[in-house]
Amino acid sequence: MEGWNYPKNFDWSSAFEWITANTSPQDVIAARYSYFVWYTDRPTVILSPDIYPNLNVTSLVEIIRNFKVKYLVIEQTLAWHQKGLSSLYYSPTPFLGAEIVYNKVGPKGYRTVIYNVTKIAFGELLREGVVIDRGESLKYWQPFTYYGNGSLSLDSENRIEGNFSIKVTFTTKNLPDPSVAITFTPLETLNFSTLTYITIAIKIPDGRDIAVKLATDDKNYFTATSDKLIFESWFNVTIPVSSFQPSLGNPSMKRISFLQIYVRGLEPNKTYQIWIDGITAYKEEYFLTG
Repeated sequence: MEGWNYPKNFDWSSAFEWITANTSPQDVIAARYSYFVWYTDRPTVILSPDIYPNLNVTSLVEIIRNFKVKYLVIEQTLAWHQKGLSSLYYSPTPFLGAEIVYNKVGPKGYRTVIYNVTKIAFGELLREGVVIDRGESLKYWQPFTYYGNGSLSLDSENRIEGNFSIKVTFTTKNLPDPSVAITFTPLETLNFSTLTYITIAIKIPDGRDIAVKLATDDKNYFTATSDKLIFESWFNVTIPVSSFQPSLGNPSMKRISFLQIYVRGLEPNKTYQIWIDGITAYKEEYFLTG
């Protein structure tokens, strides 16, 4: 039965001890397996994909608030089975007011992270916006010519707010996944590690999805996609920062040197026009009041 000894095989024993010593018997925890009930004698919300398929941070917050969860356990099996939460394992970072209270790698090399999520469970949400670019200048934008040939211009007619939007005229190449691709390179590196999500105001004629790359450099970057598209009208592409997964190398959300936007699933050797009217990032955090 050694193969079924999950606590030993995945280095959970120390985490059990920490929970028992540092939480109250009535504190609710959330974890992937019922082992955490058996070994800690704490009421536990089981984050099994059979019960909660395709969890992400947004749906996790609903669970935390509904069940008044105080401690969230993130370990290797949860990261495997709930891809939308994997960044909480591979890149442990406080989020939405949650604090890391335990972060340890065991003898077999598996990490266990415990977050105190009391503020999320019982607090009030505050939101702060950070403007990344207003779409008023071409200075920091350029076409990504690997995918085709393009030009940029300021458009004073087709816009949402401000004086201009950025108009992209782009002819796709005959590649396996023809795309319109543009790069935004800020004056200084950006720190996305404390941000919750980014929103891009965009207008497109066609496409399968929109991919966004956050890059530390050319060999280290994250990517995320959104397939919630509207054609021939302005809409916001909103992507949680927690949805960005490392795609190459060992990128850091604390040092993002450029951002790329791809409108994918287009026809090859065809000219498209898209518009962008700003990028805004938002920081959300729960605070206990009273």
